[in-house]
Amino acid sequence: MSTDLNTHGTDQPPAIKRLERILFVEDSVDIRRVATLAMERVGHFDVLACASGEEAIREAGKYRPDLLLLDVMMPDMDGPTTLARLRELPALAFTPAVFMTAKAHPTEIAHLRSLGAIGVIIKPFEPMSLSARLGEIWADSANLDPGAEHLLDEIDRLQAAYADTFRGKWEQLRDACEMVKRGDGKAYRQARLIAHTLAGGGATMGYPEVSRVSGELAQLLEVIERSTGDPVSARDLTRELDTLMLDLRDAATVPAGSKRRAARSRRVDSSNTVPKKLVYLVEDDTQLARSLRLQLRLFGFDAETFEQPSLLEAALKIRRPLAVIMDIMFPDDPFAGTRVIAKSVAIKTGAVPVIFMSGRTDMAARLAAVRACATDYLVKPIRVADLVDRLDRLMDTAFEDPYRVAVVNSDSVTAERHAGILRGAGMTVDVLLDPMQIATFLDQSDVELIVIQDGMTECSGIELARVISQIDRAAMRPVLMLAERGAAVAKMAEDGILFMPVADDDLLPSVGAWCRRHRAQRNLLTIDGLTGLANHTRILQQLEFEVARSRRQGFALAVAMIDVDHFKRLNDSQGHAVGDRVLASLGRFLRQRLRKSDFVGRYGGEEFMVLLSETSGERANERLDVLRGEFASIRHVGPAGAFQVTFSTGIASFPGYAGATDLATAADRALYEAKRGGRNRVVMAPAGSAT
Repeated sequence: MSTDLNTHGTDQPPAIKRLERILFVEDSVDIRRVATLAMERVGHFDVLACASGEEAIREAGKYRPDLLLLDVMMPDMDGPTTLARLRELPALAFTPAVFMTAKAHPTEIAHLRSLGAIGVIIKPFEPMSLSARLGEIWADSANLDPGAEHLLDEIDRLQAAYADTFRGKWEQLRDACEMVKRGDGKAYRQARLIAHTLAGGGATMGYPEVSRVSGELAQLLEVIERSTGDPVSARDLTRELDTLMLDLRDAATVPAGSKRRAARSRRVDSSNTVPKKLVYLVEDDTQLARSLRLQLRLFGFDAETFEQPSLLEAALKIRRPLAVIMDIMFPDDPFAGTRVIAKSVAIKTGAVPVIFMSGRTDMAARLAAVRACATDYLVKPIRVADLVDRLDRLMDTAFEDPYRVAVVNSDSVTAERHAGILRGAGMTVDVLLDPMQIATFLDQSDVELIVIQDGMTECSGIELARVISQIDRAAMRPVLMLAERGAAVAKMAEDGILFMPVADDDLLPSVGAWCRRHRAQRNLLTIDGLTGLANHTRILQQLEFEVARSRRQGFALAVAMIDVDHFKRLNDSQGHAVGDRVLASLGRFLRQRLRKSDFVGRYGGEEFMVLLSETSGERANERLDVLRGEFASIRHVGPAGAFQVTFSTGIASFPGYAGATDLATAADRALYEAKRGGRNRVVMAPAGSAT
């Protein structure tokens, strides 16, 4: 029996606005059709379904929906961009939005919520429960008492006033921190007092990030005040202080829970604050733990430290980290680390990987680590680059994008059954029921594998595969054919074949294997082998794409050229192998510390290119200058001892240049000016200076 989600029982608060009209934006024809049918028949909603962001923008003003339901991954204009454009319409400035995505990782969901969404629905979803889920999200966001609208307005006014007050407080704290860095003993108390005040009031006023970052600042100021005077340690601490001050300024940009948040999110570049990846570090040597924590922070990891291994299990029950980094030897037991890990439920089930570190190289220690389900084993002294490399591998596994597959079959029942199997494994699947639309479909879909059912009435699967091979943009995409046994399919031997009837248990591993192979082949062509970043060809292709997108959508774009200072001297003094490790370290550092939406590539030699989307030149200059200082504080190790490396940066921004070539040329010239000006600096290209 269907349930009308708009019917209010007698115990329902009368203040909740009825959810009636939904603007639904989804590029997949089949998902759009099924979801619309479910929302209309089960939820009794009035639904306007649009196939693209452009269509939604054209129709939204006339439709005046109560809720925006947006797919995230769409060609031309994705969900977040569509939401930002819809927010520019006065009638939709405060309309609640819900995203639909196949990326179920908590960081992705948190990012979508930070854009102003009141909820996120994970694909694949059950159509019959979609309306109920939307009703729950709507009720949770709108469950206010009768005077709540007036209260929200008052809260907005108070939060706006707090934002003005915060700017003054931040400037006072900045001045006090500058005095702390100059060694003024009286400034510590003033700086800590301001930080504590902000930490106590930020979350209450709707700015939880202000409270969190201010609390970290207060703790760091205490550490600086107690520091022993070691110049290297002091330099690391002041670098961290500068980074936290920048994070604090950005943290107050958008208040959590405010109606204004959704309206302002399209203009705020708060995504410059890159979320840290949590790791647990268990080490009784407090000096080593603090040094590793500071170094890991520079690469985007937030290390929470514990002196005793017995504290780990309780921490794992509160928050689950990306990984645990555990020493083996502790004062009371030479195998305390492995014993604790061996008893941990989270570790044994594989939910949390563990990296052991120890000064021991004997077989007994290594066996104990293996028996405790260790992911890796590092021998002290620890090279931070090696530790970050291990964590990077875990990140690549944990945050891997779902495979993107197209199912082409005119039999809708079989097509949906196959699509359902693949979606159940976390893949993103588009279904095409009309093979005659393949060219248009591929023009709008960035799939990695095309699964074709042979024997369709419009054309055979082999004919369709040949058509695809003659479409330039799709020629390199593999085809998996589902065909009856026969001589004709032998011609498809270079691609994959599954003979009919296809068992459900055979479909999934075959599709997964072909997707993995396609990604591996693509990476060989587009990924730099040393750094793992985009290679020269790929980064220039992305630059062309980003310039076209920025021109089309009216967004700013910043391009940065980065070059390692005195790299030849480094190779001569430390050796080429160490020079390669420095380049890999810089590539890893940039990838971790920049936003997910930014694009980083190795331009050639010791030169890198960074594309910062929806970012002005001034903000890019500010951010990269902070990264320049942070990278300079990382300690590398070579045959000639420990050393540090700097880089120079040139930045150019769009609009202001005719196209991608002029933009890259201007950034390169600005880099040359940075080198000529003394290196270890960032230089902005004047607008329109390229010819």
